[in-house]
Amino acid sequence: MVVTRDGRPMAILTPTSAESLVEDLQEIAFSQARRAVRNMRAAASEAGVSSLSLEEIDREIQAVRQTA
Repeated sequence: MVVTRDGRPMAILTPTSAESLVEDLQEIAFSQARRAVRNMRAAASEAGVSSLSLEEIDREIQAVRQTA
């Protein structure tokens, strides 16, 4: 079931049981993690940093750590 606010989807209600609650929550968390990774990859691609070498990544990390 989709919960809406002002005609826009806001939440999804999904059935569960005592036996499957943990597994259901894990599936939701994994789905959110997959979406986050997909969004990070898209952002990296748009920023032109999706093909950095490990050395370039290490330099970026060091630069941020030195300014923090």
